[in-house]
Amino acid sequence: MGLVAKLKVFESVDEYDQKAGKVGACLDSGNRNAIYRGRGGLADFRYYVIHGINEADIKEDPKLFIDNAQPISGIESATRERKTKPSLDKEGKPIVKDGEAVMEFAETEDEFLKAVCAENKTEPAAYQSIADGICNLLVLDTAERERKSAGPKKLAAKYKEIAGALLANGNYSTFLSDRFAPLVGRTATFTLSNDMAKTFTGTNQKDKSTFSVSDKDAESLGWLVKEWSLAREAKELMEATI
Repeated sequence: MGLVAKLKVFESVDEYDQKAGKVGACLDSGNRNAIYRGRGGLADFRYYVIHGINEADIKEDPKLFIDNAQPISGIESATRERKTKPSLDKEGKPIVKDGEAVMEFAETEDEFLKAVCAENKTEPAAYQSIADGICNLLVLDTAERERKSAGPKKLAAKYKEIAGALLANGNYSTFLSDRFAPLVGRTATFTLSNDMAKTFTGTNQKDKSTFSVSDKDAESLGWLVKEWSLAREAKELMEATI
């Protein structure tokens, strides 16, 4: 409005509580504001309860989760993937980055949950255990700004293709134990689902053979391949500068 509002505020927590007529009212108000606006609050909960929390999430944003947090699956893993669509520029043309179309969600969190409940003839309460698991891992970080709406996390095709080849050859376990663990410095958490509801087809760049494997397994293992690849690149760069 172009005006300066010099409003009166409370000088202490005790004054706030006294004015509210309730001990702890100030803390309660602060907690509610943090949950609504802060990192680790409702916005993060809404995203992760659908998509789950993987090892890459925990490593990239450790302050958002409890110590020693372990990956947990979201509602998607129990139902279906949240629908996406290409992002368009002001002229209505698809936005392309690094040779691939930039995607955005075609469903809001609410739309997704209502749709899967209708498709599976369930109620939101059917996924309460997932919600509880997500809440147990999240930590409020009031020092950070509120989370903005996040788009789909895209795994580069090269990592998924390597993961697919490992799955097709049956040597993914050897990769995780002999190559991933020594370089990254931890044991990877990966469980083969063999869910063939959606398949991933690719080419083994080593022998040019084609394969068709579980898309869910290729995606999950692909994030670990990416983590290993980035660690290897960092190690090679460090060695080159010594």
